[in-house]
Amino acid sequence: MVQDDHRWLLTTGRFSDFLICCEDFVDLNVHKLILSLHSDYFAQRFQDESVKGSNACIISLDVEARDMNILLDFFYRGTTPWKRPDDMFSLARLWILADKLKVTNAKIDIEEHVKSKLEQFDKKWLIADEDMLNLVFSHKACAESGMGYVVGEAAWTVLANPKIPKDTELVKKLSQEHNNLANMMLFWSSHYMRSCEQYTGNVWRNAKGQGVRDNLMSEKMTKPSDIMTSGKGATEDEKKPEES
Repeated sequence: MVQDDHRWLLTTGRFSDFLICCEDFVDLNVHKLILSLHSDYFAQRFQDESVKGSNACIISLDVEARDMNILLDFFYRGTTPWKRPDDMFSLARLWILADKLKVTNAKIDIEEHVKSKLEQFDKKWLIADEDMLNLVFSHKACAESGMGYVVGEAAWTVLANPKIPKDTELVKKLSQEHNNLANMMLFWSSHYMRSCEQYTGNVWRNAKGQGVRDNLMSEKMTKPSDIMTSGKGATEDEKKPEES
């Protein structure tokens, strides 16, 4: 099967008609049509400019070029796999950027990847990353998304199974600092307790516990028809990208 890959447009800058200026003073030559196909934020911006008779060709965003380039790879990848990072902290940063720019399909991809990544019991401990947990659960939209539910379920597992004491203590400490994390672990604990005949810290290991996880997560994951959880009040800080 022949695959389409449009990355050459991004790397060469050919036919570009728009410039993204990142906060670390890196400029990215991009294409309005491709941005509009993937991002509701850019589609709305370009539509508004058209109505106003404006034809702006530059925007400044409060985002690092590294993160923007990874998201742009999603836009330009065509039918080839997305070249995204695999560590939990980078995935969380990328989800938040995709939410800010209203890129629904990128959020879906990240959530599904993280869900699969943390599916096995021994992989739950990948969430024992203070920076990542702080990022996810201090960002209201992320904490309440499929990303937050997947990470929160893994955090509950780490708390309930103290095989690595320092990781359990980290989750306990951060749950005292972030109500979103504490509430998420309480959510999972209550659902597992109600659904399993005998509650233990290893409840996730049995088939019924696995079914609880799968059913609840299928409800919470971002859907293609969802309206983006962006805009005023979506995070503790204003989420709208800074422009100039």
